[in-house]
Amino acid sequence: MLRHNLDVMHIERNVSDNILSTVMNMVGKTKDTLKSRYDLMDLGIRQRLHPIVDGNNILLPAACYALSAEEKLKVCNFLANLKVPDAFSSNISRCVNVQEKKIHGLKCHDHHVLLQDIFLVAIRGLLPKKVCDPIIALGKFFKNIYSKCLTIEDLDILEAKIPVILTKLQLVFPPAFFDVMVHLPSEAKLGGPAQYRNMYPIERYLRTLKSYVRNKNRPEGSIAEGYLTEESLTFCSRYLKNISTKFNKPTRNDDVSVSNDEMYIFKKSGQTKGASDGIRLSHDEFKQACMYVLQNYEEVSHFMEEYTSKIESQSSMRAHKNGFLDWFRARIFVLSPQGRTNDELISLAVGPAPLVHRYSTFVVNVFRFHTKELALRRKTQNSGVLVRVDDLDSNKEYYGVLEDIYELSYVGNRKVYLFKCHWRDAARLVRGYKIDKYGFTSVNIRCALNTNEPFVLASQSEQAFYLDDMVDND
Repeated sequence: MLRHNLDVMHIERNVSDNILSTVMNMVGKTKDTLKSRYDLMDLGIRQRLHPIVDGNNILLPAACYALSAEEKLKVCNFLANLKVPDAFSSNISRCVNVQEKKIHGLKCHDHHVLLQDIFLVAIRGLLPKKVCDPIIALGKFFKNIYSKCLTIEDLDILEAKIPVILTKLQLVFPPAFFDVMVHLPSEAKLGGPAQYRNMYPIERYLRTLKSYVRNKNRPEGSIAEGYLTEESLTFCSRYLKNISTKFNKPTRNDDVSVSNDEMYIFKKSGQTKGASDGIRLSHDEFKQACMYVLQNYEEVSHFMEEYTSKIESQSSMRAHKNGFLDWFRARIFVLSPQGRTNDELISLAVGPAPLVHRYSTFVVNVFRFHTKELALRRKTQNSGVLVRVDDLDSNKEYYGVLEDIYELSYVGNRKVYLFKCHWRDAARLVRGYKIDKYGFTSVNIRCALNTNEPFVLASQSEQAFYLDDMVDND
């Protein structure tokens, strides 16, 4: 059905390696060599980059696409201090030598992450616009190719964009930069989404085969013997019941969500990890948690409307807002003998137990969350929280840092998990939040959101991670 099926993984890896090596001016790997400068002289283009003969020395003028020593140090420090969420990538900081200003030992997936996200943020404030724009556009191109959902219209748009991107790169980088791999992105889109045809499973399989080698002097330590042992164990494991094997073992971040007939807030969603400690929240904080739980249920909304209608003015409504809890409890106890309520509403009316369990790790929505205190001691950054209030309105996105994870226990062994977050100011009008032309979201961490609602349901949370902005902002 396809004219060809190109290996997008290795195309992306080689393109990323070319860009990274040339921008960082890595000796032995950069495409900006003396021969490439003489190519420019032979072609009669870009006179400012032609080699300069100074006696017995040949000087190469600085190119706009190469970082200076100070800028390379900034990039190395940026990557050395990099923290990303769990399972997002390997520890890239181990591949950075800050003193020598070098980046080495990157795997294919490391290049995948760098080209599509990380390195684009690092160069955004260091390279000129004419260099930065096509590199970021190329990274976005590969990110779109790897999308799980890609329509024919999307492919047509990518097909129109990639020649323009490569042309802009040709106006900046030397001809030696453009080997066959750099030209292949214009053909990679023809195979459709790369998400379901990339080489990462095969690469993992090859690494597994190499790991079978034990003793090179003995045939028992060969790949063939290791492969035979693995296949035998795999065959036997298919006949084992009620035993954890690699075929039925849950994923590391499995949230074991369970669907039942209970209200949304009481559905089993998420899983705690590690030990907990019991604490008692302050009176105000406990009321805030209870109010937030009630506000997130449609079944309670008509009770709030009924309560609001009894209040004459908005000012008195704010003054009596906390009184809704007592009113709601009394109202449910009146309606309960009449059969006009259910067990879930009664649980909400009674409220949670005063003793709250606090955790430091929680897995939900296939994300692993750590509290800020725990994240500071880890090599990963799992404390970033993103909450979308309305999927149709990008202005209603809230960014924060997870401070505590609370488990509220209600009657009937019902539990609700709340995240207590420190919210960043996400109001664009006060310069706390903006999306630039490249699609990067910038959040001013020095601006805290002025709100008395620090809580959010764990099931409503998505994960975000924060990087230092290399652009100098006022």
